[in-house]
Amino acid sequence: MALPPLTIPQLGYVLFFLGEQTATALEANLSNLESKLDAILAALEANVAEQPKTSEPEKAKSQTVADKGPVEDDIEPGKTA
Repeated sequence: MALPPLTIPQLGYVLFFLGEQTATALEANLSNLESKLDAILAALEANVAEQPKTSEPEKAKSQTVADKGPVEDDIEPGKTA
């Protein structure tokens, strides 16, 4: 048995209802995703809290002077090797 053709207001109601169902499903998926992201963030924050803290930032292992390359510790400044 075929359904009778829908009028424009009836079609509008059907589309509105389908849109509401889609919006509800999207909200549920976004809530689930938010929960997972919260769990990941909590785990990362706990991991960072467990790491030992240093009193000073470590110096860079390779120093450069005026973008001319690495500086050797045993060479006086201004002299080349």
